[in-house]
Amino acid sequence: MIKKNTKTHIEGFWEKKINEPVANKEKWEGQEKFEKKLAVIEHILRNKYNEKEHYKIIDSDINVSFFEENVKLPPRAYNVKFNGIEYWWLDSFLEYYVKQYNVKPSPTFLKFVDEYAVWLYKNGKVKKNKT
Repeated sequence: MIKKNTKTHIEGFWEKKINEPVANKEKWEGQEKFEKKLAVIEHILRNKYNEKEHYKIIDSDINVSFFEENVKLPPRAYNVKFNGIEYWWLDSFLEYYVKQYNVKPSPTFLKFVDEYAVWLYKNGKVKKNKT
């Protein structure tokens, strides 16, 4: 179960009729860079770390909004503790919400992705693409 507190940030989980995601017709500024960074982060968490620690099925009573309807699921989610904050996001957040519907993440999550991508690079977890 995800326990929300002041040191937890949950992205991509919306309660029914509260704070639902906003679909955009156009890509938002910086979306393509965000997509690339988050894709690298997710790949590393799935493949280079202990998968059970960072990519897991969660026991969730949260209604997950998929635009057409709200459903309860045991979704797979990513979990990272970074700079004293525990971040959670659905594994479908990037592919479904961001890429298909151009949903812009919260400023907190955008900052996390930028800073965590830099941290991974500086700590040798990812190599810079030469192209």
